[in-house]
Amino acid sequence: MKTFEDIEKEVNFRKEWIENYKLKYPSYYHIESYIAKLYEVIKNYKGKTEDAQNNLVMIKHKADILNADLAGELKSDSKKRLVRYRTKWINYHEAIDNIQKQFLDIVKKDLS
Repeated sequence: MKTFEDIEKEVNFRKEWIENYKLKYPSYYHIESYIAKLYEVIKNYKGKTEDAQNNLVMIKHKADILNADLAGELKSDSKKRLVRYRTKWINYHEAIDNIQKQFLDIVKKDLS
C-alpha cells in the first residue's frame, strides 16, 4: 500500500510548472502530460472508506472533463501561437492544481 508521501510525489509537477510558466508560450505537452498522469493516479487509487470512494468519483469526473477540454481549444491556440494561449494555459494549470489538491486532501483523510 502506498503512503501519502508516495502518492504526493507521483502527482508533484511543481518544478516543471515553474520552468514552463517562465516561457512566453508554455508547453502544451507539459500540461497534457500533467493531467494525464494525475488522472491515471486518481483512477488507480482505491479509497478505503466509502466517503473517499464517493469523493474520488467526483474528482475523476472533473479530471476527465478537464482532460477532454484541454485537447480542444488550448491545443488549437498553442498551434496558432495566439496571445491568449498563455493566459488559458495558466487557467488550465490552476484548475488541474485544484483537482490535485482535492485529490491529495481525500487521500490524506482516507489514509489517516
